[in-house]
Amino acid sequence: MSDVTQYFLHTFVEEFYMPLKQYTYLYKQKKGDRGFVIAVVMFGILMLTFVGMISISSTTVSVKSSGDYTKTIGLFNIAEVGLAKARPIAENSIDFDTLLATYDGTPIVSTTTFNDGTYTVEVTDNDDGDGDLTNDSDNIIILTSTAVNSNSGSLAIEVHLQKISDPIEFPDDPISGPSAAMLCGSEEADVRVWGAAKISGQDMEIPDLSTCSGSGCTGTPVFPLSGGHALAYESTIDLNIQSSLNIEGVVAGLGVSGVAALNVNLGAAANCSEWETLNNQIASLSCSASGVECFTGNTTTITNSDGNDCNNPKIYVINTTKPLMTIQSNTRICGIVLVASDTSLELAGNSTIVGTVFVMGSSTELTLDTTGTSDIFGKVIVNSIGTDSDNEIDIDGNASIYYSTEGMQMASQALSNAGAGGDASIITIAWREIY
Repeated sequence: MSDVTQYFLHTFVEEFYMPLKQYTYLYKQKKGDRGFVIAVVMFGILMLTFVGMISISSTTVSVKSSGDYTKTIGLFNIAEVGLAKARPIAENSIDFDTLLATYDGTPIVSTTTFNDGTYTVEVTDNDDGDGDLTNDSDNIIILTSTAVNSNSGSLAIEVHLQKISDPIEFPDDPISGPSAAMLCGSEEADVRVWGAAKISGQDMEIPDLSTCSGSGCTGTPVFPLSGGHALAYESTIDLNIQSSLNIEGVVAGLGVSGVAALNVNLGAAANCSEWETLNNQIASLSCSASGVECFTGNTTTITNSDGNDCNNPKIYVINTTKPLMTIQSNTRICGIVLVASDTSLELAGNSTIVGTVFVMGSSTELTLDTTGTSDIFGKVIVNSIGTDSDNEIDIDGNASIYYSTEGMQMASQALSNAGAGGDASIITIAWREIY
């Protein structure tokens, strides 16, 4: 029997039952006496006292319970903040195996102060029967967010996440290695590189995007020498260059230039069908999605105010009614630029793109202007249109297209930011509170 129950029972006997017996006795023995009236009054006072004591005790218990409930809600909110921090990390991970290995024994979100408490989040594998805590075999992981308040009270929320679809991924490079530009299509591709312009398959480190501007945004070759061909193409190519120095690449670990930097007639090995699928997947992303910006209608220019946030690479989809879209001078874009309409793309003046550029319309061209220094760090994918009078890629002046592993990573990050890459396609299948 609890202390509270014992207390109320004792009070009942002392304050109610005993007076009741006295009342009965008085009623029988002194029914006609004035003392009977006094006894009745006393009994009423005792009853009111007893009811008052119970009310006060009940109120005290209710207030205490209300305080505990408030503290629980506070802890729940703190734990929820921890989950909000951890979920994007899970969504942007390469895969669940990598995530589990990376945070094996280490919180996915370290202890962080919030309001009057802290939260810590851990990621673990569920019991999928494989016996390996860092190997996911059923596409399910567990996030556990533990909240602790200033009074050492604690509460945890456990959430089970499941991957429900494969992410959008970049195709593998040909077995012969990567390239700065891939020309897809069964038609002959026309490429013109003139003046001091360059297409380079040498892997290039991207410049310091926080400080560089205009012609100062030049990269540094990766050391030791790495990379691949300058140009790779599915069918045939008509190359028009002023000097062999306009085309350079890396073959078998050695720097080469001119025709030696071409990867010829790859056919199916170019993986162009996969590049076309990727192009269509990206083009179909919602313009209202986070990390996606669309240019539609009569838009003809992209300015620095449209991009310039290289800490958060985005996907820029061009789907206009105009035949030409110009990225204006001194504009810097990080992520993916994709032309979804039959619109040609021009980089003017000192503009810079870090990431991947898709120009795969049925009558489109990629032009880097003759004025200033326009650079692309990453990779371009262009569709051959089969018209000899037009160049699918036309570069002049001091413009350049550089293959860059860092640039490709920037493009992958843009996919993740748009909710299309990594393992972003995940859902919550179960959750519970742990006290």
